[in-house]
Amino acid sequence: MSPIPIGTLDSSLPPGLYIASGQSGKLTTSTNAITWTARTSGFGSTLIWSATFGGELYVAVGELGTLTTSPDGISWTARTSGFGSQSILDVTFGNGIYVAVGGGGQLRTSTDAITWTARTSGFGSDGIRNVSFANGLYHAVGDKGRMTTSTDAITWTARTSGFGSTDIRRVTFGNGIYVAVGNGGIMTTSTNAITWTARTSGFGSTDIFGVTFG
Repeated sequence: MSPIPIGTLDSSLPPGLYIASGQSGKLTTSTNAITWTARTSGFGSTLIWSATFGGELYVAVGELGTLTTSPDGISWTARTSGFGSQSILDVTFGNGIYVAVGGGGQLRTSTDAITWTARTSGFGSDGIRNVSFANGLYHAVGDKGRMTTSTDAITWTARTSGFGSTDIRRVTFGNGIYVAVGNGGIMTTSTNAITWTARTSGFGSTDIFGVTFG
């Protein structure tokens, strides 16, 4: 897979705590987004791609199938992710379920962030770059324009993304509209996550790495 932006800043965490993560296993936390405190992430020098919060645990994921959990964002415990040496590129939480995705089309779910179950993602061996939960729907996007959705995080349905064979980097939801972005400046929108319409992004042919709503 081609490189994607390194690290994450997740502000969708419980009130009072921000988590930033990235290269060399670095992870910091802050209660005000001004003063940041370094934490021992449990990744060593391994890159951390993403972090999220759900239920009662924070979850961080990254290269070489590394996955750690924490009850407070300070003390982190390594878990067996089931990804082997494949990178875990993203993790989300919704409706009581954690979903982790990554290289080789791997997608796994968990209700406790400790025991993870492999699911058929619909991506084959193509990498999954982003997974999200919004409006009662889980949404996975990735390489070669692949996009799948699920209502239960177990059964995933392939969708026509409008990206052709171009990599999709990220999808978000806000104000009744899903927005997907990716390589080559491609952007598509949908009101139901099934039918997607191409939009002029203003990026020309420049890759779009992220999109959010707030």
